[in-house]
Amino acid sequence: NLQSIEHGTANIENLTIVLIEDDDKIRQALAEIFADWHCSVSSAANLREALAACAAMDWAPDLIVSDYHLQNELGTTVIHNLHQEIGFAVPSIIITADRGISQSHVHDLPYTTLLYKPLELKLLQQTIATMLAQYANES
Repeated sequence: NLQSIEHGTANIENLTIVLIEDDDKIRQALAEIFADWHCSVSSAANLREALAACAAMDWAPDLIVSDYHLQNELGTTVIHNLHQEIGFAVPSIIITADRGISQSHVHDLPYTTLLYKPLELKLLQQTIATMLAQYANES
């Protein structure tokens, strides 16, 4: 799929995504959206579950999507730890409803951007496609 992204198409089908969200309903809704986009999703509520999801994969995920405010931890910490566990940074998105959080909160994480809830699906798709294209061009 990275080939299609490298050629400038916005097709995000067949991505492997690790999704971290502690709200069951939001996690399920996002997982269904990604599945509708023909992506493979491993869902987790916290770092421990996300690490287990990554360990069960044969390769690194194409994308990590995490809520910012998780129970007892921050999404930025989860993404940082996943990048360390994987051995390199993969494109990542932090989502939050907290408008007090800005891109500066994620600037230390490579290939990571911030989106606000409620998520606009078209913007989410465009953001994923853009991030993956930039990642493919830089790696």
